[in-house]
Amino acid sequence: MTTTKWMTLAVVLCMLAATAACGAGEAKDPATGPLKALEWRSLADGGEWQVGEAGMEGLAEVRVAVAPMDPEFCRFLSINQHELQTQTELYLRRVPGIRVTSDPAPYIYVRVTGLVQQSVGGYPMGYAASVDLDLRQAGGVYRTRTKVLVMEVSTWRRGYLITGGQKDGAQFVREVLERLLDDFQNEYLKANPQSEQTNSNEE
Repeated sequence: MTTTKWMTLAVVLCMLAATAACGAGEAKDPATGPLKALEWRSLADGGEWQVGEAGMEGLAEVRVAVAPMDPEFCRFLSINQHELQTQTELYLRRVPGIRVTSDPAPYIYVRVTGLVQQSVGGYPMGYAASVDLDLRQAGGVYRTRTKVLVMEVSTWRRGYLITGGQKDGAQFVREVLERLLDDFQNEYLKANPQSEQTNSNEE
């Protein structure tokens, strides 16, 4: 690979990393589950701010959300959001102690941010992508007499930057997602050892 192509690839990977890092905390409607160890604090504007601890300990249910993907990237690799949603849900259903739900709850956020690399003539050469997995939960609540806003935060996150060609590209993305789900399960079972013990007893 020429020096110019290496420089282009490095720029693409940096852009993907920056894009994937956006949106880690946003104020949204109450849809990310209850907070633990809460304390209400009065604010100067008359509202109240409630701060709590969120994490994997005691986590009993999650929902799955997959970020929209670039259409050109999806066509190039023959991959889609539904496939990644199904893969993630099926995996999480096998994790002891976790129930997958569609109700408002803490959620696993799958983000695949990909770009197709073009040749000088405009032909697709390959791709670069970031594959990220987040556990998103409520980190704080702001309320007044007329509104309630929940601050959503990422409490656990892992990701990989990958590159490749069209052949077996979709399979590579799925394998990387599987590796991230393995990481999540390991961390979850460390925080909830009783879940693994209960599953062993049932077997």
